[in-house]
Amino acid sequence: MHLALSGQLADIPTYRDEELAITVPQHIPDVPDGFLNPRIAFANAEVYDKRRQELVTSFRATWGPVNLKK
Repeated sequence: MHLALSGQLADIPTYRDEELAITVPQHIPDVPDGFLNPRIAFANAEVYDKRRQELVTSFRATWGPVNLKK
């Protein structure tokens, strides 16, 4: 939180998750990368992918009509 509020995250590379309409930092000092990219933290990537798709489907069912691309 301190890094974000102080502006220190402004130049950190990010990736865009288009399915969830979120932008995520690729790395933050002192934060495990698995928190930012949970797929690498899962013991089984296929299980992660399945659960993620379930989340995306649920998210779209709930928020589908809302334009989140802004």
